[in-house]
Amino acid sequence: MTRRHTVCVVGGGIFGVSAAVALARDGWRVDLVERSPDVLTGASGCNIFRLHRGYHYPRSLATAVESRDCERSFRAEYNEAVIDDSHHLYAIAAQQSLVSGAEFLAHCAAAALPVETVNHPNVRRSAVELLVSAKESRIDPERLAITARAKLRAAGVRVRTGTPADASLTASYDFVVLAANHSNNGVLAGLGIPVRRRQFEVCEVAVLEGVEVGDTDIVVMDGPFVSLSPYGRNTGRFLLYDVEHSVRHRAVSTVFEPPNEFSAALASGAPVPVPDSAVAAMLDTASRFVRGLRHARYVGSLVSVRTVLPDVDRTDERPTIVEWHTETTLSILSGKIVTAVAAGRAVAAALRSRTEPGFGKTITCSSAAWAARKATITGCGPDIA
Repeated sequence: MTRRHTVCVVGGGIFGVSAAVALARDGWRVDLVERSPDVLTGASGCNIFRLHRGYHYPRSLATAVESRDCERSFRAEYNEAVIDDSHHLYAIAAQQSLVSGAEFLAHCAAAALPVETVNHPNVRRSAVELLVSAKESRIDPERLAITARAKLRAAGVRVRTGTPADASLTASYDFVVLAANHSNNGVLAGLGIPVRRRQFEVCEVAVLEGVEVGDTDIVVMDGPFVSLSPYGRNTGRFLLYDVEHSVRHRAVSTVFEPPNEFSAALASGAPVPVPDSAVAAMLDTASRFVRGLRHARYVGSLVSVRTVLPDVDRTDERPTIVEWHTETTLSILSGKIVTAVAAGRAVAAALRSRTEPGFGKTITCSSAAWAARKATITGCGPDIA
């Protein structure tokens, strides 16, 4: 670079943080803009906090392999936040599962994911066709936030919280990187850039105390079932997600604003009571498969908006996509949290290519060369530098 180009990264979740850090290390002058009061308060701070390696996606081998391959880069950046001492179980329900036990084992073999068939006193064996122990880890959300802030400071990223992104703000930068989850399309539309349809889901994860399953993470698949996971490190709390009941609102559209009834919970970034919580229905489903919930107490809920590709119900694929929209604006469609660091590196590589001599003069939005360039930065495999 002949000068330090400026980049505005919009969105202070783990994908925005990882992109900002990668860009700053690459020599860019980076501002990270987040409309909330702090980083990692949106979907990055309100989810199940499992460091997926691919077990969870038996109908999408590509998603599984992407998750598995991106784990190493995530650990290299945020290892302090990774919890390795939990026991992880995956169960295939005996009824209504979209995959059989044999199909799940075949998926694990194809994705090179180790499993061991087991029994466990907290899983009702009559309710599941298959139960396996898996090699997987969890994330400590508090430690992740602390580590993320430290990485931003060390890289020299200027963090501007409480700052919505609009055309007047982004106009002064050489490049704009959108990593704002469900707000990406709104920002693009505000910049006059065409947007694609996405599926937006307001999700509720119940936070429980009094769960008696030890330090065990249990996932029941593959259909309208549940996931029960310890919350953080030694908190005594658990996170309960229900495929059917946790999705409180769903819309397929170009631009999305969550219903007002969820505004307070979405702004909180912490467990809060949710009006008409689905926790009772979640516990009812979970109790069909898991013992140890008799004394479970509802503490509150984590609520976030999940953004996924539309029309993928058959495969449930969750790719992470880095995509150019104009010659100076790109976005990250964030899949699984484990891909955040690889996606950040892909962003840095994409912007680096734009400063190569002659690149901007020969590539246009409509050209075949643009399409080819876009294809090389879509996804986030392990070898992106």
